[in-house]
Amino acid sequence: MAAVEDNPYQPPQEAEVDAEDPRDPPLRPGLYPLDRVANVCLRLYFATTVYSVLDYLYRIFAEGGIQQSLHDSAYGSPSHWLDMLNGLASLASTVLFLIWKYRAAANARVIDPDAMKISPAMAVGGYFIPLANLLIPYRAMAGIARASGVERFWVGAWWVAYLGNWAWIIFLTVMAIDAVYAGGKLRQPTVVLYHLVMLWSVLTFYFFWQIMVRVTRAQMAPASPGEAAIPA
Repeated sequence: MAAVEDNPYQPPQEAEVDAEDPRDPPLRPGLYPLDRVANVCLRLYFATTVYSVLDYLYRIFAEGGIQQSLHDSAYGSPSHWLDMLNGLASLASTVLFLIWKYRAAANARVIDPDAMKISPAMAVGGYFIPLANLLIPYRAMAGIARASGVERFWVGAWWVAYLGNWAWIIFLTVMAIDAVYAGGKLRQPTVVLYHLVMLWSVLTFYFFWQIMVRVTRAQMAPASPGEAAIPA
């Protein structure tokens, strides 16, 4: 009598997946997944950064220079449909980053509650509280990095780049509008600042990418054999 495994009439069975297969390693239990959210977020952020750099180069070489292009922008020239798509991509990237940070903060509290003092809700909500948004988001990311074993340098670099990016943009916008509505051209220092803003925005993306990738890789590291489930 033929063995069951040799029975040609037996329906095909799905192959068992080895839990130790390095192509699909098991994650540590009890943690939110971060990789997909981080991947989409950074791709969108990269796309908006590339678009901003290309727009910057276009303003310099194809629109008569920064002076004229900023003048036209200040008077509200119609936005191209690419600008609207870029705005939507930037908004989506921001939302995904907040989702990622909430999950990373929740994971950090599970991994090392002593290192993560800020709640996941406050890690995200801190961005929307005036004055507190100058400190709480940084403290939350520092706790995430500490619990995940990521160097604190990347947290500081990320936060300085983030605050500096907003400071550059606000200052340049005020200067540009003031110069245009005063009836004069932009002063040369303002034009130089515009170039620095673009360079700073590229650095900001680099540090965002570094902190997100490092935290994601640390928290999504494969579980060691026999590791007990982390209580949620």
